Order: sequence, then C-alpha cells, then structure tokens
Amino acid sequence: MLGSCQSGNQQEAEEREHNRTLSVLHRTNAKTAREHADFRTAITEADSALLYAAAANDTILLTMAHNELATNFRRMGRMEKALRFHYVALDYAESYQDTCFQAR
Repeated sequence: MLGSCQSGNQQEAEEREHNRTLSVLHRTNAKTAREHADFRTAITEADSALLYAAAANDTILLTMAHNELATNFRRMGRMEKALRFHYVALDYAESYQDTCFQAR
C-alpha cells in the first residue's frame, strides 16, 4: 500500500513540475509578445501562465503571472485593471513572505 502512495506522490510532484514549466514558458511568451506590442497574445499567454501556476499551486509563479498581466494592462493604458492585478500579486507575495517567516 505504501508503494502506491509514493507512486501517487511522485506523479503529483511530476505534474506540479510540468505545470510550473508550462507557466514559465507561457510567461516568457507573454513577455515576448508584449515586446512586439502584440497585447492580445501577451494577455492570452499571461492568462495561460496564471492557470498553470494555479495548477502547480506555486505562490511565486502566481505572483509573477499576476504582475505580467498587470504590466500588459498598464502598457495598454488600462490602469484600473492593471492595479487590480498588481494588488493580487502583492497579496500573494505577502502571503508567501508570511509563510517563509513562519517556517523559520
């Protein structure tokens, strides 16, 4: 029975790592698209990065994906939407910081 638990944990760990990798890939694609002023693609890619970060349950990647979306909206002049994403990113960053301090 223990072996099946370990196998499940290994599979979950591999799935989380796969989702992390995809989140980073989509965030990189979002940055590239933004640099070429292709904001529609940049937002689509950043949304994908956010979904994969959530699936990986990775606070740092969630923070980065929210900031990526905020930057795209800010560059488009949509300040209210950009601020909302920045504040969510700040909340994630603060929760990560709290967790790190508690671990010490």
